[in-house]
Amino acid sequence: MKKIYILVGCLFLTMSGCIVIENDPFLLVDPVLEFYAHIRKDSLYVTSTVNANPTFVDPGNIPTVITYKGDLEIYNEETGLLLGSAQITGDGLNTLVEASALFENFEHIIVIATGIVSAYADKGSDGDSSNDIFIHESDFYELVYLNDLLNLEGYPVVTMDPEIDYQTYFSNHQLVTTATISANPDYIVAGNIPVIFDYEGVMQVTDQETGALLKSTTIDDEGLSIAVSILADTVSYNNFVIHVSGTLTARADLGSDGDPSNDLFVASTEFNDVINVDLNQF
Repeated sequence: MKKIYILVGCLFLTMSGCIVIENDPFLLVDPVLEFYAHIRKDSLYVTSTVNANPTFVDPGNIPTVITYKGDLEIYNEETGLLLGSAQITGDGLNTLVEASALFENFEHIIVIATGIVSAYADKGSDGDSSNDIFIHESDFYELVYLNDLLNLEGYPVVTMDPEIDYQTYFSNHQLVTTATISANPDYIVAGNIPVIFDYEGVMQVTDQETGALLKSTTIDDEGLSIAVSILADTVSYNNFVIHVSGTLTARADLGSDGDPSNDLFVASTEFNDVINVDLNQF
């Protein structure tokens, strides 16, 4: 009989050694946010790192899961227009999110990160979130101004008012018309980066009576002003319409390296002008 008691006792001790008593962790999360910004071509990129910043009152003996949910948004504070956004997601001690926006200047830009950080105990250490035990959560909200993330004084802010002047003369029964397109920039912020002015468009000559397109030439150049010329045969025509149209773009030459692939978009505007040329007046 004593042997039976001894065997039962040993079996109980063996089984007890296999039982794991879970001790749930207890912690508090207090989110801390960090922001970074950079400019690439014509876009602003803002990165935010959300740190859970946990304080473990009792680490327990089962895994802790920390999750993130929220939004990173870029606004024009003056107009209230949402320029770009990205969802804040992930898990771990921290998470990183990047939002981007296309825009024409840097004024009145703010960045807002808002959301919630939640902590759970992974019951059973099974990686199944459906049976996790809620521990603690904390909201976060932070607003930062773009000029606190970037040294905007170095970036130019420019407006443009394109002007087109014409010169015409005859050469071997051909009417030669030269259009000089000037950017006429107004530097609101001069900055310390060179500004390049790009012209893209077309110059066309049409017959005023029939509307037929007689000649066309592409506009593709850069500078404070450019000149483009076109020739039209005057043997069969008396009246011409000269039409010049296109887009003028200002970009900042980042690094002053002459490489347009990394330049910063500054501003853009259209130019469009039409003149009539009556050969009877020559």
